[in-house]
Amino acid sequence: MKKIFYFLLGIFMLSCSSNEDIVEETPIQISQADMPEKGYIFYTDSSGYPLNANFYYKFRYTNGNLTKISGTFISPGVFTFDDYASLSYENDKVKVINSPGFAAPKKDYALYTMENNKPVKVEFYVFFMDQQYHLLNIKKSYTYEKSLIKIYENENNGVFEYFTTYYFNNDNNLIKKEVLQKQSGIETSITTTIYSDFDNAKNPFKKMGLVNEELYEKSLSTNNFRKKEYIYKHLIEDFFSYTASYNYTYKYDSNGQVLLYHPL
Repeated sequence: MKKIFYFLLGIFMLSCSSNEDIVEETPIQISQADMPEKGYIFYTDSSGYPLNANFYYKFRYTNGNLTKISGTFISPGVFTFDDYASLSYENDKVKVINSPGFAAPKKDYALYTMENNKPVKVEFYVFFMDQQYHLLNIKKSYTYEKSLIKIYENENNGVFEYFTTYYFNNDNNLIKKEVLQKQSGIETSITTTIYSDFDNAKNPFKKMGLVNEELYEKSLSTNNFRKKEYIYKHLIEDFFSYTASYNYTYKYDSNGQVLLYHPL
């Protein structure tokens, strides 16, 4: 129930976004199309907050790789750059550490194993303050087929399992996701997500896909989807089933490329 509540809350907040695209003639503070230095939260992870001059992320890169993303909300309407996620790269491993500014030594992290610049495995570790150690909480494995990505997720030693399939069209744009959830071996729900209304712009999220789930989905396509539709079906209690949709809004420069940061 708790997961469903937060999922529905997120969709409600996201649905407040406008679906009108605006053209900005002169892009500013964008270093390169594939390595933006800043990005409003409204565009980046669609947290539900409106465009606000103070609500944006800062991105840092080293040798072409994203190494830090700074900024988060510590309470409704209160934003800080003290909280950040850092990414470190060594051989085929990428470590993503979430560092809350108020307790920086106590960090949760994800450890990715990569092949050909794609994740093939990830382990998520959670820090327990009272027990003073990290616990392996979630494991994911990735397989790649033609026009498909399949992900198996094991949470809490198999108590929860998720079987996810991403589908792509001939333009290498993400068009559908299907997620089957099992709890203690019993199938409990199926969620289908449809992605549509793609623009013709270069994808500015390509280097951000390991930061969180929202950015992973945005990083997968050649271009940028601007509509997402959910069909959630609970396989045990039908009254939990629902459908929902919302639109993404982006601002574009005079060349038709996405601006994640611009004057307000």
